[in-house]
Amino acid sequence: MGCELRPDNPHVSAGYFKKTGLKHVVGKVDFHCRVLVTFHEVAVSLELRSGSDWIEMAADRDDRIPPAGGKDLTTQVAYPDCVSGTWRTVATATTTYEGQSMTSRPFRSFTAQIDCDRDP
Repeated sequence: MGCELRPDNPHVSAGYFKKTGLKHVVGKVDFHCRVLVTFHEVAVSLELRSGSDWIEMAADRDDRIPPAGGKDLTTQVAYPDCVSGTWRTVATATTTYEGQSMTSRPFRSFTAQIDCDRDP
């Protein structure tokens, strides 16, 4: 596809905590393309493990087109009510290059244990 996604492990955001006094669980995704694409949309979600299942807790999309040459852009999604447990960030991208549209497989971060009783 010529584009890459790198989801980061979810964490409790110190920045949101400073601004709002609330603990937000945040998942970030770095993405870039080595070639010039005409369309690029990253779908990013935060998932919380419930038993053997994963529940999508928050999702967003970013349709910025990264410059060719591999310069990273970052997008994120935040869940405003901290829930302790096992979280992961999931990202997919839909890209149009030379008239062909492609959707990537889901890229998943490692899992992260979020403890909402701790300060960020």
